[in-house]
Amino acid sequence: MPNRDHCSVPLCQNNRSKKTPGVTFHTFPKDKALKKQWIIKIKRDIGRNFAINASTRICSKHFLPSQLKKSLGGKTYLEKGAIPSIFPWSDESKTQRKSPKKRVTKDKQPQAAPEIEIEILHETGNAN
Repeated sequence: MPNRDHCSVPLCQNNRSKKTPGVTFHTFPKDKALKKQWIIKIKRDIGRNFAINASTRICSKHFLPSQLKKSLGGKTYLEKGAIPSIFPWSDESKTQRKSPKKRVTKDKQPQAAPEIEIEILHETGNAN
């Protein structure tokens, strides 16, 4: 079952007990349609290993900065209708692997293709 101290997003290591500056934790919305969108976005299935209750949370690292608002008292909250959209599996900033370099062996020189004798066939189908 989910722990209220950990983010519910798979592969996320954020934890409330670490007290990482700038990371806040947010409960799932009560609106059923919005809650369903969150579940789909975080790629979780409700079942034996995952359930949503009052202590199930998602950390602020999965929301766009424009979706996070601060109250006059300094408390961070989500903008109405905010949907998590930043995940490890959707990170566009990952660098792509470089193409492999062409292998060159120092001791072997490329050899010419062996010559092949071609037999010319006559119209009768007999070989010369």
